Amino acid sequence: MALCAWSFAVYAAGYVSDSAWLEDPSGTLTLPQVEAQASAFRTYTGVLTKGYTASTYWVRLRILPAAEDQLILRIRPAYIDHIELFDPLMQSGGSLVPLFGGDRYPRQRDEYQSLNHGFTIKASDYPRDIYLRLQTSSTMLIHAEVLSLAQASHADRRQELFYSAYLGILTAFMVWALVQWLASREPLILLFLGKQAVVLAHALAILGYLPFVVGEWFSAPSMDLMTSVLALSNVLISAVFLLLLVREFNPVPWIWRFFASILLLYLPLAVLFLEGRVRQALQVNTVIAGVESVGFLLVVLSARVWVDRQAKLPPLLPRWILISFSLMLLLGGASYALPSLGGVQGNEWSLNAPIFGGLINGFLMTLLLIMRARNQEKNLQQVRLELTLAEHEANSERQRREEEGRFLAMLTHELKTPLGVARISLGASKLSGAHRDRIERSLLNIDAIIERCRITDQLEHRQLLPQVESCELVALVDECVSVSIHPDRVKVLTRSPAPINSDPALLVICVANLMNNALKYSPLTSDVTVSVRRQVATVGKPLEGFVICIGNRIGSAGIPDAAQVFSKYYRSPGARRKSGSGLGLYLTHNIVQLLGGQLTYRVDGDQLEFCLWIPT
Repeated sequence: MALCAWSFAVYAAGYVSDSAWLEDPSGTLTLPQVEAQASAFRTYTGVLTKGYTASTYWVRLRILPAAEDQLILRIRPAYIDHIELFDPLMQSGGSLVPLFGGDRYPRQRDEYQSLNHGFTIKASDYPRDIYLRLQTSSTMLIHAEVLSLAQASHADRRQELFYSAYLGILTAFMVWALVQWLASREPLILLFLGKQAVVLAHALAILGYLPFVVGEWFSAPSMDLMTSVLALSNVLISAVFLLLLVREFNPVPWIWRFFASILLLYLPLAVLFLEGRVRQALQVNTVIAGVESVGFLLVVLSARVWVDRQAKLPPLLPRWILISFSLMLLLGGASYALPSLGGVQGNEWSLNAPIFGGLINGFLMTLLLIMRARNQEKNLQQVRLELTLAEHEANSERQRREEEGRFLAMLTHELKTPLGVARISLGASKLSGAHRDRIERSLLNIDAIIERCRITDQLEHRQLLPQVESCELVALVDECVSVSIHPDRVKVLTRSPAPINSDPALLVICVANLMNNALKYSPLTSDVTVSVRRQVATVGKPLEGFVICIGNRIGSAGIPDAAQVFSKYYRSPGARRKSGSGLGLYLTHNIVQLLGGQLTYRVDGDQLEFCLWIPT
C-alpha cells in the first residue's frame, strides 16, 4: 500500500486554488451561458464524483499566477471520452479557441504526451479561470490538476513505474497459470488463464496504454469501444471463474444457481451495447460486479464441504481462507462500485481502484490456486496410496479365494469316495428300520452340504451361468417333492400348468432347498404346503411370471431374523441344534437373483412362508 500511495502522490503545491462544477443535463450550454451562471457552480475538492450520467459537466478551475512559461493540465483517469478546454489565453483572431482531448481523439495530437489526458497551457501573472467541458460513457470520476512541467513529468514517471510493475505482475500471474495448465490440463486453470488475459488487456486500456500499443491499427473511437467491451468481459469472466471455483466446495444449490443466473443479464447487456447504449450497459455491469461480490461471499458461507463427514478427502482450501478472500473481494468491489455509481464521494483510491483491485484480486486468486494445486496433489497422493492398498487387498483376497476354491474342490472330491463306500456298505448291510433311515438321511445331508459349498464357490467366482430352456414349473416341484426328506408331508395345493423359460437345474436346487428347510425346521407332525400361481412382479417394471410359495408351521428353531435370513452362514439360534451349513438360503437367494427372480420371506401368525417368483 505504501508503494501505491507513493506511486500516485502528487505535489501539494499545484496551481489550482479553487475547483467547481456545473451540470448541463441537455449538453447544449455554450461557454458564455456557463460563465453567466457563475453563482450556480458548486465547489469541490479532490475527485469529482457523479457516477454514470448522460449529463455534460462543466468544471471551472481557478489557476494561480506562476513564474513558469508553461503549465500542464493533467486529467485522470485515462478513460474519459470527451474533454474540451476553454482557456482565455488561447485565442485566435480575437476568438477563444477550445482544445479537445479524451478517448475519442487521437493521442498523437497531444502536445504533452502522457498516459493521462493532458494539455499544455500558458502561465500568467494573474489568477484566471479555465473551463473544462466533460462527457463520458463511463463513470464520471474526474481528477484535474495543474502542475509545472517538471512536476507533471515527475508524477508521470512515478505513475508509469508503478503501472509497469503492475502489468509485470499481471503477466507473471498469466505465465504461472499457463505453466500450471500445461502441467495439469485442468479447465479451471485454463479459465483463470483466460481471465488474467482479459484483466491484462483491460488494464492496458484503462491505464492509457492502448493508444500506444494498437493506435496505429485502430481509430480512437474503436479503442474506446474496445475499452468498454473489456470492462464488460472482465466482470463476466471473473464472476464465472469465482462461481466455478466455489462450486467445488458443495454450496447450497439454490444459492449458487441464483447468483449464476444473474450472469444471464449479459445477454440483454450485449443488446444494449450493440444499440449504442454503452453507458447503461457499463452501469449495469458495475452493479452486477457489486452483486456478484456479495453473492460470492454468501455462496462461500453456504458451502457444506467442511461439515461433510462422509467426504473421503479433505477440502482443497480451508474455510477461513476462502471466507477471508471473499471478504477482501467484497470490500475491494465496494470501494470501486460505490463511487463509480455515484453513491459516495470518490478519492485517489477510487481513481485507481481497478488497479489495486486487479492486483489484490490476481494475487489472492493465484495464491488460492497455488494452495488448491498443492492440496490437490496431496489428495491425489492419498488416493494413489489408497488405490495401491486396495489393489494389494484385492490381490490378497483373490489369492485367498483361489486357495479356498482349490481346497474346497479337493475336499469335495476326497469326500465323495468315502461317501460312496458308505452307501455301498449300507446297501450291502442287513440294517433296516429307523437306524437305516437315520444313516441315509445323514449321508444325504453330507452330500447336500458338499453340493452347496461347490455351487456357492461357483457362484462367488461368477462361474455359475444359467442354461435357459423351456420347462414346466409344476413338474419341477413334483420332482423336488419326490426327493425331499419327507415326501409324505408335502402338500402341493395347485397343479395348474406353469410353463417358463429358465434353468431347470438351478430352479430344482432353489425349490429343494426351500422345501427341505421347511421340512427340517417345522414340527414333524405338520404339513408343508406348496402353491404355484401366476403373478405379475410388483417391483420395478411389471413382468409376467409365476410364484412358488412354500409354507410351514414354526417349529422349535423359531423365527429367522428377517434382516439376516439370506446372509451367508446365518443360522438362527434355535436352528443350530440341527445339522446345516448356513448356505441354503444364501445360495437360493443369489441363484434366484441370477435367474432374474425375487425371493421374499414373511411370517403370518404361527406360519412361515418363502415365496420364489420367476419370470416366464
